[in-house]
Amino acid sequence: MKFSYQKATSQSANIFGGKATNILKLYNSGVTIPNGILIDYQPFLEYLDNHRISDDVVKEVIGELKGKDTRIIIRSSANVEDQIGTTMAGVFESRIVSNADCIRNSINEIYKQALSTKVTDYIATQSHESTPEIFDLIYS
Repeated sequence: MKFSYQKATSQSANIFGGKATNILKLYNSGVTIPNGILIDYQPFLEYLDNHRISDDVVKEVIGELKGKDTRIIIRSSANVEDQIGTTMAGVFESRIVSNADCIRNSINEIYKQALSTKVTDYIATQSHESTPEIFDLIYS
């Protein structure tokens, strides 16, 4: 469900969306990037069923970030973002958070954005035929 950059490099980077794939390429080439974790597509599928992120995901994120800077940034990394020939700059909002409730609310809001008319209209203009699949990047 969640992977550090080190663990994600042994996985198929494509399971994390465009933005995360590009960050993993930078990481693998030796570029210094902020510490972070990646959350795969499964929690988004659960969100679609339950309209909220599960307690288990929030606990995992909190556990991963324990003892690190208390402010983190949560970003989307969708299958329709940051691909060759397209960008979705400004379509999904990043969230700066500092506690567990904010983590839950921020991930829920990012997932909710995937279903918004702003996103679906943008996807239609870019000739994407798929529904967004949302992954998350969390920087500390």
